[in-house]
Amino acid sequence: MVTRQKRIALISFDVEVAGSLSTFSYSIHKLQASLLTCPGLEDAEIRVINRETSDPEALLEPLLEFQPTMIGASLYVWSLLPFRSLAEMYKQRHPEVPIIAGGPSARKNVFDLPPYRSFQQTVDAIVVGEGESVVRELALHHQEPDWKSTVSGLLVWSGDEWVSNGEAQRPQVDDYPSPYHLNTAPPGSGFIETFRGCPVTCSFCQWGGVSLGGVHSVEYLVEHLHGLKRAQVENVLFLDAAFNLSPRAFRNLAAADAEAEVLKDFTVFGHLYPTHVQDMHLELFAKMGRVHPAIGVQSFVPEVLERIGRTVDMQRFERVVGAIRDDYGVDVELIMGLPGDTPSSFRKTVEKAVEMADAVRIAFCMILPDALLDRARPHDGIEFDHETFFMKSCAGWSEEDLAREWAWVNDVASQFYKQENYGSWVGFRTSGDEGERQDRIPEVDRSPTVPAPTVERLRDAVNAASVDFQLREMRVRHGKVLADLDGPIGDVVLEACVAEPDARFFLRREGVDYSHSGDVGREGAEGLKRVIDTLHRDIRQLLADAAPSSEPALVQLGGKPS
Repeated sequence: MVTRQKRIALISFDVEVAGSLSTFSYSIHKLQASLLTCPGLEDAEIRVINRETSDPEALLEPLLEFQPTMIGASLYVWSLLPFRSLAEMYKQRHPEVPIIAGGPSARKNVFDLPPYRSFQQTVDAIVVGEGESVVRELALHHQEPDWKSTVSGLLVWSGDEWVSNGEAQRPQVDDYPSPYHLNTAPPGSGFIETFRGCPVTCSFCQWGGVSLGGVHSVEYLVEHLHGLKRAQVENVLFLDAAFNLSPRAFRNLAAADAEAEVLKDFTVFGHLYPTHVQDMHLELFAKMGRVHPAIGVQSFVPEVLERIGRTVDMQRFERVVGAIRDDYGVDVELIMGLPGDTPSSFRKTVEKAVEMADAVRIAFCMILPDALLDRARPHDGIEFDHETFFMKSCAGWSEEDLAREWAWVNDVASQFYKQENYGSWVGFRTSGDEGERQDRIPEVDRSPTVPAPTVERLRDAVNAASVDFQLREMRVRHGKVLADLDGPIGDVVLEACVAEPDARFFLRREGVDYSHSGDVGREGAEGLKRVIDTLHRDIRQLLADAAPSSEPALVQLGGKPS
C-alpha cells in the first residue's frame, strides 16, 4: 500500500469576542503545536485553516487547494451549521479523507439532534476528551485501514449509533507545548491556560462538574509568558474557569510572573468565582497592567441559583465586590431565561447588577452540551431551538416572555454607556469615560416614535425588497434609529447611528453606521443589506431630526439626504 505525505488540516470557524479584542481559535492552534512537536510527524505538513466567518465556502476553497489526508475540526455552537455544510461539500468531493470532529460541541447528543444527523455520513470520528494526545495518534495512523479501532478516545458511527472505541489516556498537560512556546500563534489577543476543569457543578455551564485536570507548572508558564511577550500582545484572556478556583495553579502563575515579569505589560481579562478573594489574588492583580475581572453570578435569586447548582453566599459575594471594585471595577455576568426564573425576578436581578457593577453582560440562555443539554431535569420544562441551542421556553418563561424581555434588555443597554450586542449576549457599562455613573435603569419606553404612515410605507417597501425580512416597527432612542425585523431565523434589531471614528459596524453608508442583533444566518447578510438600502434615506432623515441643535446632523452625516 502506497501512502502519500501526511497533510493535516485543522479547521475552525472563529467568532469575534468583543470590542477591541481580536481573537482566534486557541484550541486549534494548541493542537497544531502538539502535532508540530510529535515524533514521527517531522515530514508531515500541518496547516491551520480558520476564518472569522460563518460561510463554509470560505474554508472549502483553501481545503481543496491544500489536499489534506486528514481534517480535524474544532466545533462550537456557532460553528456547527457552517461545519455541517462544509463537511457535506468536502465529502462529496473527497469521501476517502477522514474528517475528525472535536471541541466542546462535538458530542453524541448534539450529533443525534435532527439538524446534525448528516454528520453520521460526513464525520468519521468524534474526539470525546482532551485532544492533544488523540490528535497525535490520529495524525500518525489515519492512513492505516484499521485506524478507527487502534486509535482510542473516539466515538465512531456503527450504522445505528455513535459507539466508543475506548478511553484515551488523559494527557499530562505540560507534555504539549502552547503556540506561544513555538511562536506559531497568529496576531491578536493572547491566551493563558493555567489549569483545566472546574470543581463547581453549575448546570448551565459546559465546565460544570468536570474534575480539575492538569495544572501547568511554573516552568511551562514562564516560557508561555515569554512567548506572549514575543508575540507583542496587548490583551490577554484567561481560559481558566476562574482565577480563584485552583490555588495551586494561581500560585504557579504568580511564581512564573515573578520570573518573567510580563503581566505588567498586558490588559488582562478573566473570571472570578463569587466566593472569596485571597491576598495572593490581589497581589498579582496589582502587578498586572490592567485587570478586568468578571463575575458570572447569573442570577441574584436564591431559588434559581440552587436550581442550577450554583451556591452563592450573597454577603461573601458583596465582600468580593467590595475588595476589588475600587481598584479594578467589576463586570457582572447574567443569564436571561434560566429555568425557575421569571421576567419579574430577572428584572430585579438586572437592577441589582446595575447598582453594584461597572459593566453588565447579559446572555440569552442556551442549552449547551455537557450542561443543560445533558443535565436538565423534567420539571425544567425546556424547549429549545435544535439548530441554534437558544432557549425557546422553560419553567417560568414562555416564548413570548423571552422575546419581550430580550427586547427590554436591548432597550436598557441602549440607555447606558458603550453598548455591545453580539446576538447571544448584550453588554453595557454603567460608568462613562469621564467618571460619570448611572446606577439606576431609566424607565424604558418602547412606544413607536416614527410616524405610523412612515412605518407602514417602509414596511411595504421592505416586504417588496426582501423575502427574508419583514419590518415590524421603528423607533428613535437616544440618537439612534432602531428597526424591529422578523428575520430568516428569528428576531433581528437593526440599529443605525451617526458614524463615529473607529466604531464597529455591519455596514457604513453615507455617514451612518448600521449594526444588528439577532442571528441572520449564512444567507441573511445580503438580505439585510437590501433592507438597509430600502430604509437608508428615511433613517438618515430621522437621525438628522433627532440630533441636538448644537450638533447639526446634516453636517455629521456628510450632506443632505439623497
